[in-house]
Amino acid sequence: MEFIDTHSHLYSSQFDNDRNKIIQNAINVGVKTILLPNISSKYTKQMLDVCRSFPENCFPMIGLHPCDITEENFELEMQHIEKELTQNKYVAIGEIGLDLYWDKSTIEIQKKGFIHQINLAKKYKIPIAIHVRESFQEAIEIVENLNDNSLRGVFHCFTGSIADAKRIINLDDFYFGIGGVITFKNSGVDKTIKNINSAKI
Repeated sequence: MEFIDTHSHLYSSQFDNDRNKIIQNAINVGVKTILLPNISSKYTKQMLDVCRSFPENCFPMIGLHPCDITEENFELEMQHIEKELTQNKYVAIGEIGLDLYWDKSTIEIQKKGFIHQINLAKKYKIPIAIHVRESFQEAIEIVENLNDNSLRGVFHCFTGSIADAKRIINLDDFYFGIGGVITFKNSGVDKTIKNINSAKI
């Protein structure tokens, strides 16, 4: 059996001492494909270096994480993303989305970045990897408004309710990313998953 790790930041400095060993161990136990979402332009080179070291197993995304968006860096980061899309091959735009856990004051610039990057995904015909933290209603409304037959992707680390899950299912071409939160006793994700009649997990 082969497995796919759909969301890994193995290029992060925390893995500098044993990155190759970790990746090789994953491959040896059947994780043949590892998808690497970007955080910002500061990480693009490291991410691409990892993918070049393991070209059959590691595949990059390009995007600006909502926690890294500011009014000051917005234009340069968006230019960086589009330039990369013309110069390198990326499997998705990600990770993108909304995060209101740390700072609610940045919601408008986060929304602007999310919308812009969704439109880039539609332009370049690749899926999106969506980060949502304490912002599901705001994020799903944006995706619903921009959804058409060219938009597809995954809601990474889904932690919502059955009602939230149904809204994702109704988008037609979107999937749930189920992370380690499902193992938390009080997360409720296990109960939600049991009550979803869908193969999109």
